Amino acid sequence: HLIGNRKAPIVAREIHIFTTTIIFTSYEIISHIIYDVIIVETVGVGQSETSVADMVDMFILLLLPGGGDEIQGLKKGIIELSDLLIVNKADGDLENSAKITAQHYRQAIHFVQPSYPEWDPKVITCSSLDTKNMKEIWSHIGAFQKIRKKNRNFSKHRKNQASIWMWSEINESLNDAFRGDQRVKKILKKIELNVISGKMTPRSGVKKLLEVFLK
Repeated sequence: HLIGNRKAPIVAREIHIFTTTIIFTSYEIISHIIYDVIIVETVGVGQSETSVADMVDMFILLLLPGGGDEIQGLKKGIIELSDLLIVNKADGDLENSAKITAQHYRQAIHFVQPSYPEWDPKVITCSSLDTKNMKEIWSHIGAFQKIRKKNRNFSKHRKNQASIWMWSEINESLNDAFRGDQRVKKILKKIELNVISGKMTPRSGVKKLLEVFLK
């Protein structure tokens, strides 16, 4: 389901931005939305981030001011996916905390493999309240796109996205068909209980279920 929660035209530059919160969005839907910029927002750290990283041109991680413990608790994978890390709320009493958090992340990204060899992920603070560093964020996005296009990796990534989402759709469709099959439903619970109790190995359970499904 694709939920468009706001359309924000930037009149001065005639750039139209479409922001969407993602529950599940297919690559096909995203690729056919006619906007200059499409921002896909996820709901938290989890599997959806990996899916979105395969869908978008640039993956941006939005962070809040916090201590070093937050970085320790954050999955390493989410940092590895990120092309730009932004620490928001860098204003008022939280400005200094935001700067410290940004510095912690600058140190952390040195220990992870970047998504693309030609681009070193950047860490920047910003304030949505007083729009501080908003121009700098857009500048980083533009630089990222320019470098990727210069190396012809931008178009390659787009083609890979189509392939990745083709297989994603195949896997989901097969899973839906498998779970919706009435013959499978009749024996699924019993086999699952046998696997849990140790009476049947997971592999044997899968083999039996697939034999029924593929008949």
